[in-house]
Amino acid sequence: MSNTPDREETEEHESYAMVQFSRRHGDPGRLFGSSLKSHESHVTLKVARAKRIHSLGYDRFHAGTRGDIVELDLSAAQFAELLTTMNVGSGVPCTLRYIEGKRIQDPPDMKLEVEKVQDSFKQDMKDLAEKCDKDVARRLRCCRCSPPRRPARRRRRRQSRRRRSGRLSNRAEREG
Repeated sequence: MSNTPDREETEEHESYAMVQFSRRHGDPGRLFGSSLKSHESHVTLKVARAKRIHSLGYDRFHAGTRGDIVELDLSAAQFAELLTTMNVGSGVPCTLRYIEGKRIQDPPDMKLEVEKVQDSFKQDMKDLAEKCDKDVARRLRCCRCSPPRRPARRRRRRQSRRRRSGRLSNRAEREG
């Protein structure tokens, strides 16, 4: 604690910190755990060392000059999930940007879930097309070696009906 002539007292301690959420506009690049490739806006959480200043009968709190403890970015969906799923699981993915003032490397490019689903769908459709081609080829081979049954049955039924009705005579009657 330090005293100044206007009776302002400043106090710093290792446990004192300030926390701040900021909405930022502009693409931050890849965000860990986000299903989007780019973001128009995102939320930044910053935790900084703090100091308490007492003057004129009240306390003011300011971020200290020793720098930020941690800074991290969240997509809007991650931020909403963070606030609405307290005490559920082990938390929400976030992207670390700074720890103790040291810049953290950006997350590596990974295939997004939508790309994985699209690739899987394309492969499934390719496999299905191959299976259909094989099935059609098998059915065509089967049809070539034996005459179709249903049309022949229908033809025979029609002929028998005609005979009964007298429109079609049998071969002996025609020759005779």
